[in-house]
Amino acid sequence: MLSPRTLTVAIAILLFTLLTCTPAKPPAPAAAPHPDVVLGSTPPPMTTINGFNLPPPGQAPIFPTDIVGGAPTATITEAAMFAWNEFIAATWPAQPNGSGGYNRDTPDQNSLYGQNANSAGGAPLVWETFRHKVEIFPGTYTLNTGSGSGYNPANNQPPHGATQGAPTFGYNDPPQYDYTPGIVTGPCNGTPTPAPWVNADENSQIFLTYMYAGAAGGMDAPPAQPGQQILFMAKANHVHYQYTVNPATVGATQLSQALWNHGPFTAGAMPTSDNVAYSAAVQNFTTYANTLNAMQPPPTQPVSVPALMTPYISFPAGTIEVKSAWRALTTAEVSSNRFHMATARNYTFQSMDNNGNVYSCYSDDAYGLLALHIIQKTPTAPYFIYATFSQADNIQTAGGQPVEDADGNIIVSNPGPNLDTGLAPGPLNPEMATLATATPSTLESYNTATNQPNPNNPPQAQCAPGSRLYIQNIGNYQPNGIICVDQRSHSIPSDVIAVNQAAHQAITTYQQQYAPGQPNPWLYYKLVNVQASPIDKPPGVLYSGPVPGTYYQSNDVVETNFNLQNFSGRLVADAPVYGTLMSDYADDPSNPPGFNSTIAFKNTFYLHTSTGTSVQPYNMGGCMGCHGNAQQAGDDFSFIMNVGRNNAPEPRLTASQIMAMNGTTPAAADVSMKKINKFSLPQHAVPGH
Repeated sequence: MLSPRTLTVAIAILLFTLLTCTPAKPPAPAAAPHPDVVLGSTPPPMTTINGFNLPPPGQAPIFPTDIVGGAPTATITEAAMFAWNEFIAATWPAQPNGSGGYNRDTPDQNSLYGQNANSAGGAPLVWETFRHKVEIFPGTYTLNTGSGSGYNPANNQPPHGATQGAPTFGYNDPPQYDYTPGIVTGPCNGTPTPAPWVNADENSQIFLTYMYAGAAGGMDAPPAQPGQQILFMAKANHVHYQYTVNPATVGATQLSQALWNHGPFTAGAMPTSDNVAYSAAVQNFTTYANTLNAMQPPPTQPVSVPALMTPYISFPAGTIEVKSAWRALTTAEVSSNRFHMATARNYTFQSMDNNGNVYSCYSDDAYGLLALHIIQKTPTAPYFIYATFSQADNIQTAGGQPVEDADGNIIVSNPGPNLDTGLAPGPLNPEMATLATATPSTLESYNTATNQPNPNNPPQAQCAPGSRLYIQNIGNYQPNGIICVDQRSHSIPSDVIAVNQAAHQAITTYQQQYAPGQPNPWLYYKLVNVQASPIDKPPGVLYSGPVPGTYYQSNDVVETNFNLQNFSGRLVADAPVYGTLMSDYADDPSNPPGFNSTIAFKNTFYLHTSTGTSVQPYNMGGCMGCHGNAQQAGDDFSFIMNVGRNNAPEPRLTASQIMAMNGTTPAAADVSMKKINKFSLPQHAVPGH
């Protein structure tokens, strides 16, 4: 139960001393020179500080495996405590392997928390050693030529190390990023470098918007510099990897038949999957989902339905995915010691051919961490627990003043309208959508693209960001131009702020005991929110229950446009909107059959049994609701699984390049949309229509 209540720091810390985390299954603590360490052994009990997993030198933190008492009934305070202990374990320095590298997923018991985290030359963090998505789903073996002649998915190369076989499938191999051969032309400066642990290969917020930080250079004096663009990266741990790569997961025997080998290859049209086992697994779940959505049972109690047909995709408990946001820092930001830094591989656009292949070169630069999502499937949360953290200084005023403090309190009395278009205050500013009046036969629409004499020529947003964050919409998503971020749409709950204060105090105590006088950038990261259980709302209206910030959980630099800050239902995948609009209903009026269905779309199924015979459906918002779209597509809440093979990285783009491209045909101009040829989100989830 998520109950809002105000806690003082003293009460929060008292509660935290009563909380302990179920022993996790992290890797063995002993360093090993061989690249295959055995992951999953249980370490000895660990010392905490006020309930936070901050052990003294000689001990490593334990990654918590569930919320004590269970996720479905957890309070916000209990969920926030769990999230912070995940964060501490994930951001601990990784263990050296004795051969100049590091063991994946393994914290170093001989390192201090925060040690050299403010330097790009420090050890990688535990979560940074997780496998990058392209290390789980490498690129197709051949460039898309538009013809598809001779293509054979059995020729795709498996993830590096996978041929070593069960049980690890070479998970602990050092990093390498195997896109489609030839798509990355090499180092931009001509000198090859070893692959760093951070591979920031996404340049957009799920193909909807590009994001920039005015604090890193600003847009006031064009041309915009590419160093200010915010880049993203997705990774997953050994549980995810080994489930995906093992052919036995889907009853197969050949490595090429495993789930890793599905994804983007097209012969001029949207493809079905080229993996028979994956297609069967997805079809089995979507058939189940269609039946359940047609029933429209209330979420108040579980309902009994026929069991899922096998195979279907269901990750084991302990599966973790992370998504992070990065950018280049200013000299002042580097010297502030308020940011974690790492060497980040990033890509520069070079060209795009007529078949949509995007070519780029790479650079390895010192970048700062802006945000970190952590989602974990636990024994009591088969829908995953979703936690999101943010660096303290992300949201700034135009003049460079932080809008929030390090705990999440708002310290600027009037930061301005969120999603400021720079137009006159009124119906065109701020940017917003008509979700509250959407119906089954009328999609939501944006105020900036409607109420105009000529809706086909809407006004350009023209905000001058100064030091603010700002976004640019992609393709059909209106308005084009610069849209500034002044504040969150939903503030951080007071209970979360109290836990942030307690966590920062625990880190301060740790520093005083074990590293006095040394900088620790983790004092300047805060939990924005955590979703530990699904919540339902009626379709076509905004959520009006307690703590809307938890229902609509979003991060200031990862989910920034209106839809992502106010997400519920699903993204509409059909033409002409292609994911730029949402709907709480199961059918699209913009695409046949287009009937006026009143069936609400339930994006999150809480499976009380592994076979789905007992289930509760929800129209959830925020991170969980968005990932619920991947569940409805048959991919068990994982967009890494949903997309499959990664053919090409997304290169950095200057703001002026985007503005120029958005003036042409979106299908030919949007570089990021060319990264994949398959991105399945559920459509028409009602049988018989």
